[in-house]
Amino acid sequence: MSKITFLTRHYPPNKNINGILVCEMVDFLEKHHQTACSVVYIDGKAPGNNKYVEPKGTLVPLPFSKFITKGLTTFWDNYRMIKKANTIDSDWIILTTSPPLLPLFANIFLKKSKKWILWSFDLFPEGFSATGKVSEKNAIYRWWMKKTYAKAPEMLLSLGTQQAKHIQGKYGKKIPTMILPAGVKLDSVASERNEVHQPEWFDESKITLGYFGNIGDAHNPDFLEKAIELSGKMNFQFVLACYGVHEKRIKDFARKFSHVIIAENGLPGEHLPYIDIHLVTLKDQWTHVAVPSKAVTAISMGRPILFCGNPDSDNWCMFQKSGYLVEENKDLEKQIQNIFNQLNKEDINKKSEIAKETFLGLKKQVLETYNQIGKL
Repeated sequence: MSKITFLTRHYPPNKNINGILVCEMVDFLEKHHQTACSVVYIDGKAPGNNKYVEPKGTLVPLPFSKFITKGLTTFWDNYRMIKKANTIDSDWIILTTSPPLLPLFANIFLKKSKKWILWSFDLFPEGFSATGKVSEKNAIYRWWMKKTYAKAPEMLLSLGTQQAKHIQGKYGKKIPTMILPAGVKLDSVASERNEVHQPEWFDESKITLGYFGNIGDAHNPDFLEKAIELSGKMNFQFVLACYGVHEKRIKDFARKFSHVIIAENGLPGEHLPYIDIHLVTLKDQWTHVAVPSKAVTAISMGRPILFCGNPDSDNWCMFQKSGYLVEENKDLEKQIQNIFNQLNKEDINKKSEIAKETFLGLKKQVLETYNQIGKL
Protein backbone atom coordinates (compact mmCIF):
# COMPACT_ATOMS: atom_id res chain seq x y z
CA MET A 1 0.00 0.00 0.00
CA SER A 2 1.50 3.32 -1.08
CA LYS A 3 1.34 6.55 0.92
CA ILE A 4 0.70 9.83 -0.89
CA THR A 5 0.62 13.34 0.56
CA PHE A 6 -1.30 16.01 -1.34
CA LEU A 7 -0.56 19.72 -0.99
CA THR A 8 -3.39 22.05 -1.97
CA ARG A 9 -4.48 25.45 -0.76
CA HIS A 10 -8.19 24.56 -0.89
CA TYR A 11 -9.99 21.40 0.16
CA PRO A 12 -13.62 20.46 0.92
CA PRO A 13 -15.86 21.55 2.47
CA ASN A 14 -14.33 24.60 0.76
CA LYS A 15 -16.14 24.79 -2.62
CA ASN A 16 -13.13 25.83 -4.72
CA ILE A 17 -12.83 23.56 -7.77
CA ASN A 18 -9.10 22.81 -7.24
CA GLY A 19 -9.72 21.26 -3.84
CA ILE A 20 -12.68 19.29 -5.12
CA LEU A 21 -10.50 17.81 -7.88
CA VAL A 22 -7.94 16.70 -5.30
CA CYS A 23 -10.69 15.19 -3.15
CA GLU A 24 -12.04 13.18 -6.09
CA MET A 25 -8.63 11.64 -6.70
CA VAL A 26 -8.13 10.88 -3.01
CA ASP A 27 -11.53 9.18 -2.88
CA PHE A 28 -10.70 7.01 -5.91
CA LEU A 29 -7.24 6.04 -4.66
CA GLU A 30 -8.56 5.03 -1.25
CA LYS A 31 -11.45 2.99 -2.67
CA HIS A 32 -9.71 1.25 -5.56
CA HIS A 33 -6.03 1.09 -4.59
CA GLN A 34 -6.14 1.27 -0.79
CA THR A 35 -3.71 4.20 -1.00
CA ALA A 36 -3.11 6.01 2.29
CA CYS A 37 -3.76 9.66 1.42
CA SER A 38 -2.89 12.66 3.58
CA VAL A 39 -4.02 16.14 2.52
CA VAL A 40 -2.23 19.28 3.69
CA TYR A 41 -4.37 22.37 3.08
CA ILE A 42 -5.23 25.82 4.42
CA ASP A 43 -8.36 25.84 6.56
CA GLY A 44 -10.13 28.77 4.91
CA LYS A 45 -12.98 29.68 2.57
CA ALA A 46 -13.12 30.61 -1.11
CA PRO A 47 -15.97 31.52 -3.50
CA GLY A 48 -17.42 28.89 -5.78
CA ASN A 49 -20.68 27.56 -7.26
CA ASN A 50 -19.93 23.94 -6.45
CA LYS A 51 -22.01 21.79 -4.13
CA TYR A 52 -20.87 20.48 -0.76
CA VAL A 53 -18.35 17.66 -1.07
CA GLU A 54 -17.42 15.43 1.85
CA PRO A 55 -13.65 15.59 2.46
CA LYS A 56 -11.73 12.34 2.04
CA GLY A 57 -8.34 11.14 3.28
CA THR A 58 -6.38 11.99 6.41
CA LEU A 59 -6.88 15.73 6.84
CA VAL A 60 -3.94 17.93 7.82
CA PRO A 61 -5.40 21.44 7.98
CA LEU A 62 -3.16 24.44 8.61
CA PRO A 63 -4.72 27.43 10.41
CA PHE A 64 -5.88 30.27 8.17
CA SER A 65 -3.57 33.25 8.38
CA LYS A 66 -3.79 36.79 7.04
CA PHE A 67 -0.92 39.24 6.88
CA ILE A 68 -0.95 42.90 5.90
CA THR A 69 -0.50 41.96 2.24
CA LYS A 70 -1.79 39.01 0.26
CA GLY A 71 1.75 38.33 -0.93
CA LEU A 72 3.11 37.82 2.57
CA THR A 73 0.20 35.50 3.37
CA THR A 74 0.94 33.44 0.24
CA PHE A 75 4.65 33.16 1.10
CA TRP A 76 3.86 32.05 4.65
CA ASP A 77 1.26 29.51 3.49
CA ASN A 78 3.73 28.03 0.99
CA TYR A 79 6.45 27.70 3.60
CA ARG A 80 4.12 26.10 6.16
CA MET A 81 2.82 23.57 3.65
CA ILE A 82 6.28 22.44 2.53
CA LYS A 83 7.49 22.32 6.14
CA LYS A 84 4.52 20.13 7.10
CA ALA A 85 5.03 17.85 4.08
CA ASN A 86 8.61 17.22 5.19
CA THR A 87 7.31 15.72 8.45
CA ILE A 88 4.77 13.31 6.90
CA ASP A 89 5.81 9.76 6.06
CA SER A 90 4.90 9.29 2.39
CA ASP A 91 6.16 7.54 -0.74
CA TRP A 92 5.09 10.41 -2.96
CA ILE A 93 4.06 14.04 -2.63
CA ILE A 94 1.57 15.38 -5.17
CA LEU A 95 2.04 19.10 -5.13
CA THR A 96 -0.50 21.37 -6.84
CA THR A 97 0.18 24.87 -8.13
CA SER A 98 -2.16 26.32 -5.52
CA PRO A 99 -1.25 28.36 -3.54
CA PRO A 100 0.78 30.33 -6.09
CA LEU A 101 4.56 29.71 -6.01
CA LEU A 102 4.24 26.38 -4.18
CA PRO A 103 6.60 24.64 -6.69
CA LEU A 104 9.16 27.40 -6.07
CA PHE A 105 9.05 26.80 -2.32
CA ALA A 106 9.25 23.05 -2.92
CA ASN A 107 12.48 23.49 -4.88
CA ILE A 108 13.94 25.51 -2.01
CA PHE A 109 12.61 23.81 1.13
CA LEU A 110 11.41 20.29 0.25
CA LYS A 111 13.77 17.56 1.49
CA LYS A 112 15.83 16.02 -1.29
CA SER A 113 14.70 12.56 -0.17
CA LYS A 114 11.08 13.39 -1.05
CA LYS A 115 9.75 12.25 -4.43
CA TRP A 116 7.18 14.63 -5.84
CA ILE A 117 4.70 15.01 -8.68
CA LEU A 118 3.62 18.41 -9.97
CA TRP A 119 -0.14 18.74 -10.54
CA SER A 120 -0.59 21.88 -12.62
CA PHE A 121 -3.70 24.03 -12.25
CA ASP A 122 -3.05 27.74 -12.91
CA LEU A 123 0.68 28.33 -13.31
CA PHE A 124 2.70 30.79 -11.27
CA PRO A 125 4.83 32.94 -11.40
CA GLU A 126 3.46 33.22 -14.98
CA GLY A 127 0.05 34.15 -13.62
CA PHE A 128 1.44 37.26 -11.92
CA SER A 129 2.83 38.46 -15.23
CA ALA A 130 -0.38 37.58 -17.07
CA THR A 131 -2.41 39.80 -14.73
CA GLY A 132 0.03 42.67 -15.23
CA LYS A 133 0.98 42.72 -11.55
CA VAL A 134 4.66 42.31 -12.39
CA SER A 135 6.75 42.70 -15.53
CA GLU A 136 8.56 39.72 -17.04
CA LYS A 137 11.68 41.93 -16.97
CA ASN A 138 11.41 42.45 -13.20
CA ALA A 139 14.47 41.02 -11.42
CA ILE A 140 12.39 39.37 -8.68
CA TYR A 141 10.06 37.79 -11.24
CA ARG A 142 12.98 36.42 -13.24
CA TRP A 143 14.47 34.94 -10.05
CA TRP A 144 11.10 33.34 -9.21
CA MET A 145 10.94 31.78 -12.68
CA LYS A 146 14.52 30.49 -12.47
CA LYS A 147 13.97 28.88 -9.07
CA THR A 148 10.52 27.52 -9.94
CA TYR A 149 11.85 25.58 -12.92
CA ALA A 150 15.32 24.83 -11.54
CA LYS A 151 14.47 21.26 -10.56
CA ALA A 152 11.93 19.14 -12.39
CA PRO A 153 9.50 16.84 -10.56
CA GLU A 154 9.63 13.09 -11.11
CA MET A 155 6.27 13.27 -12.90
CA LEU A 156 3.77 15.82 -14.20
CA LEU A 157 -0.01 15.88 -13.98
CA SER A 158 -1.32 18.43 -16.49
CA LEU A 159 -4.74 19.75 -17.48
CA GLY A 160 -3.99 19.20 -21.17
CA THR A 161 -1.31 18.30 -23.69
CA GLN A 162 -0.68 21.92 -24.68
CA GLN A 163 -0.11 22.99 -21.09
CA ALA A 164 2.16 19.96 -20.58
CA LYS A 165 4.33 21.01 -23.54
CA HIS A 166 4.55 24.53 -22.10
CA ILE A 167 5.67 23.25 -18.69
CA GLN A 168 8.21 20.82 -20.13
CA GLY A 169 9.60 23.67 -22.20
CA LYS A 170 10.11 25.71 -19.04
CA TYR A 171 11.97 22.85 -17.38
CA GLY A 172 13.94 22.26 -20.56
CA LYS A 173 13.39 18.51 -20.48
CA LYS A 174 10.81 15.84 -21.06
CA ILE A 175 9.01 14.70 -17.93
CA PRO A 176 6.83 11.56 -17.60
CA THR A 177 3.39 13.11 -18.02
CA MET A 178 -0.22 12.17 -17.34
CA ILE A 179 -3.13 14.27 -18.63
CA LEU A 180 -5.94 14.98 -16.18
CA PRO A 181 -8.65 17.34 -17.48
CA ALA A 182 -10.35 19.31 -14.71
CA GLY A 183 -14.03 18.73 -14.00
CA VAL A 184 -14.65 15.14 -15.17
CA LYS A 185 -16.63 13.00 -12.74
CA LEU A 186 -16.25 9.26 -13.32
CA ASP A 187 -19.72 8.42 -12.02
CA SER A 188 -21.53 10.90 -14.27
CA VAL A 189 -23.01 10.60 -17.75
CA ALA A 190 -23.56 13.34 -20.30
CA SER A 191 -26.70 14.93 -18.85
CA GLU A 192 -29.96 14.85 -20.73
CA ARG A 193 -32.76 17.34 -20.29
CA ASN A 194 -35.31 16.11 -17.78
CA GLU A 195 -38.71 17.76 -17.52
CA VAL A 196 -38.66 17.24 -13.78
CA HIS A 197 -35.69 19.63 -13.53
CA GLN A 198 -36.66 22.00 -16.33
CA PRO A 199 -35.92 25.59 -15.21
CA GLU A 200 -38.58 28.28 -15.36
CA TRP A 201 -36.51 30.32 -17.79
CA PHE A 202 -36.25 27.54 -20.41
CA ASP A 203 -37.75 28.43 -23.80
CA GLU A 204 -37.59 25.71 -26.46
CA SER A 205 -38.18 28.23 -29.23
CA LYS A 206 -35.00 30.17 -28.45
CA ILE A 207 -31.28 29.47 -28.56
CA THR A 208 -29.96 29.78 -25.00
CA LEU A 209 -26.40 30.91 -24.30
CA GLY A 210 -24.91 30.77 -20.83
CA TYR A 211 -21.91 31.70 -18.74
CA PHE A 212 -21.42 29.70 -15.56
CA GLY A 213 -18.54 30.17 -13.13
CA ASN A 214 -15.62 32.45 -12.43
CA ILE A 215 -15.10 35.67 -14.37
CA GLY A 216 -11.65 36.53 -13.03
CA ASP A 217 -8.31 37.94 -14.14
CA ALA A 218 -7.80 35.17 -16.72
CA HIS A 219 -11.13 35.84 -18.45
CA ASN A 220 -12.20 38.49 -20.94
CA PRO A 221 -15.17 40.58 -19.74
CA ASP A 222 -15.27 42.47 -23.08
CA PHE A 223 -16.12 39.23 -24.87
CA LEU A 224 -18.86 38.43 -22.39
CA GLU A 225 -20.42 41.89 -22.67
CA LYS A 226 -20.33 41.80 -26.46
CA ALA A 227 -21.92 38.33 -26.51
CA ILE A 228 -24.67 39.53 -24.17
CA GLU A 229 -25.36 42.61 -26.28
CA LEU A 230 -25.40 40.84 -29.66
CA SER A 231 -27.41 37.84 -28.44
CA GLY A 232 -30.26 40.18 -27.52
CA LYS A 233 -30.42 41.48 -31.08
CA MET A 234 -30.74 37.87 -32.31
CA ASN A 235 -33.65 37.10 -29.98
CA PHE A 236 -31.50 34.57 -28.12
CA GLN A 237 -31.71 33.96 -24.39
CA PHE A 238 -28.72 34.41 -22.07
CA VAL A 239 -28.28 32.82 -18.63
CA LEU A 240 -25.62 34.29 -16.34
CA ALA A 241 -24.27 32.77 -13.12
CA CYS A 242 -20.85 34.22 -12.32
CA TYR A 243 -18.52 35.26 -9.52
CA GLY A 244 -15.04 36.76 -9.41
CA VAL A 245 -13.30 40.09 -9.88
CA HIS A 246 -15.45 41.14 -12.86
CA GLU A 247 -18.75 39.94 -11.36
CA LYS A 248 -20.17 43.39 -10.54
CA ARG A 249 -19.19 44.84 -13.91
CA ILE A 250 -20.77 41.97 -15.86
CA LYS A 251 -23.95 41.82 -13.79
CA ASP A 252 -24.46 45.60 -13.95
CA PHE A 253 -24.06 45.42 -17.72
CA ALA A 254 -26.35 42.39 -18.05
CA ARG A 255 -29.18 44.08 -16.13
CA LYS A 256 -29.62 46.48 -19.06
CA PHE A 257 -30.96 43.64 -21.22
CA SER A 258 -34.33 41.94 -20.84
CA HIS A 259 -33.17 38.69 -22.49
CA VAL A 260 -30.62 37.97 -19.71
CA ILE A 261 -31.53 35.75 -16.75
CA ILE A 262 -29.17 36.35 -13.82
CA ALA A 263 -28.88 33.43 -11.41
CA GLU A 264 -27.64 35.26 -8.33
CA ASN A 265 -27.02 32.11 -6.29
CA GLY A 266 -25.55 29.99 -9.05
CA LEU A 267 -27.18 27.36 -11.26
CA PRO A 268 -28.12 23.84 -10.16
CA GLY A 269 -26.21 21.24 -12.13
CA GLU A 270 -29.43 19.81 -13.56
CA HIS A 271 -30.11 23.17 -15.25
CA LEU A 272 -26.82 23.25 -17.19
CA PRO A 273 -28.01 20.94 -20.03
CA TYR A 274 -30.73 23.51 -20.80
CA ILE A 275 -28.04 25.95 -21.91
CA ASP A 276 -27.54 25.30 -25.63
CA ILE A 277 -24.04 26.80 -25.80
CA HIS A 278 -21.70 27.50 -22.87
CA LEU A 279 -19.38 30.50 -23.16
CA VAL A 280 -15.73 30.04 -22.18
CA THR A 281 -13.04 32.72 -22.25
CA LEU A 282 -9.29 32.79 -21.65
CA LYS A 283 -7.15 35.85 -22.32
CA ASP A 284 -4.28 35.35 -24.76
CA GLN A 285 -1.62 36.03 -22.13
CA TRP A 286 -3.12 33.25 -19.98
CA THR A 287 -2.81 30.60 -22.71
CA HIS A 288 -1.35 27.44 -21.07
CA VAL A 289 -1.07 29.35 -17.77
CA ALA A 290 -4.69 28.35 -17.12
CA VAL A 291 -7.16 25.89 -18.67
CA PRO A 292 -10.73 26.86 -17.64
CA SER A 293 -12.63 23.89 -16.22
CA LYS A 294 -15.96 25.37 -17.34
CA ALA A 295 -15.23 24.06 -20.85
CA VAL A 296 -14.97 20.52 -19.50
CA THR A 297 -18.15 21.07 -17.48
CA ALA A 298 -20.00 22.05 -20.65
CA ILE A 299 -18.74 19.00 -22.55
CA SER A 300 -19.69 16.85 -19.55
CA MET A 301 -23.23 18.15 -19.99
CA GLY A 302 -23.13 17.17 -23.66
CA ARG A 303 -23.24 20.81 -24.73
CA PRO A 304 -20.99 22.73 -27.15
CA ILE A 305 -18.86 25.74 -26.21
CA LEU A 306 -18.28 29.21 -27.62
CA PHE A 307 -14.62 29.76 -26.81
CA CYS A 308 -12.89 33.13 -26.87
CA GLY A 309 -9.12 32.81 -26.72
CA ASN A 310 -6.06 31.48 -28.48
CA PRO A 311 -6.66 28.49 -30.82
CA ASP A 312 -3.52 26.90 -29.32
CA SER A 313 -5.25 26.64 -25.94
CA ASP A 314 -6.14 23.19 -24.60
CA ASN A 315 -9.81 24.22 -24.40
CA TRP A 316 -9.91 24.66 -28.15
CA CYS A 317 -7.50 21.87 -29.09
CA MET A 318 -9.57 19.37 -27.12
CA PHE A 319 -13.07 20.57 -28.00
CA GLN A 320 -12.98 22.31 -31.39
CA LYS A 321 -15.24 19.67 -32.99
CA SER A 322 -17.93 20.57 -30.47
CA GLY A 323 -17.36 24.30 -30.32
CA TYR A 324 -17.23 27.72 -31.94
CA LEU A 325 -14.10 29.89 -31.87
CA VAL A 326 -13.67 33.62 -31.32
CA GLU A 327 -10.02 34.70 -31.45
CA GLU A 328 -9.32 37.36 -28.87
CA ASN A 329 -6.79 39.32 -30.96
CA LYS A 330 -9.29 39.83 -33.81
CA ASP A 331 -12.48 41.90 -34.07
CA LEU A 332 -14.70 40.45 -31.33
CA GLU A 333 -17.97 41.94 -32.54
CA LYS A 334 -17.52 40.80 -36.14
CA GLN A 335 -16.57 37.24 -35.14
CA ILE A 336 -19.40 36.87 -32.62
CA GLN A 337 -21.98 38.28 -35.03
CA ASN A 338 -20.81 35.93 -37.81
CA ILE A 339 -21.24 32.94 -35.49
CA PHE A 340 -24.64 34.11 -34.25
CA ASN A 341 -25.87 34.68 -37.82
CA GLN A 342 -25.17 31.02 -38.66
CA LEU A 343 -26.39 29.42 -35.44
CA ASN A 344 -29.27 27.00 -35.66
CA LYS A 345 -30.65 24.19 -33.53
CA GLU A 346 -29.62 21.49 -36.00
CA ASP A 347 -25.93 22.45 -35.90
CA ILE A 348 -26.01 22.84 -32.11
CA ASN A 349 -27.50 19.35 -31.76
CA LYS A 350 -24.79 17.86 -34.00
CA LYS A 351 -22.08 19.44 -31.88
CA SER A 352 -23.88 18.23 -28.75
CA GLU A 353 -23.64 14.63 -29.96
CA ILE A 354 -19.91 15.08 -30.56
CA ALA A 355 -19.58 16.57 -27.06
CA LYS A 356 -21.17 13.44 -25.57
CA GLU A 357 -18.70 11.22 -27.41
CA THR A 358 -15.83 13.46 -26.33
CA PHE A 359 -16.94 13.19 -22.72
CA LEU A 360 -16.66 9.39 -22.85
CA GLY A 361 -13.05 9.80 -23.97
CA LEU A 362 -12.37 12.24 -21.14
CA LYS A 363 -13.71 9.78 -18.56
CA LYS A 364 -11.47 7.05 -19.96
CA GLN A 365 -8.48 9.39 -19.78
CA VAL A 366 -9.17 10.36 -16.17
CA LEU A 367 -9.65 6.72 -15.14
CA GLU A 368 -6.33 5.74 -16.73
CA THR A 369 -4.52 8.58 -14.97
CA TYR A 370 -6.06 7.74 -11.57
CA ASN A 371 -5.00 4.09 -11.98
CA GLN A 372 -1.48 5.10 -12.97
CA ILE A 373 -1.20 7.12 -9.77
CA GLY A 374 -2.67 4.23 -7.78
CA LYS A 375 0.02 1.87 -9.08
CA LEU A 376 2.95 4.03 -7.99
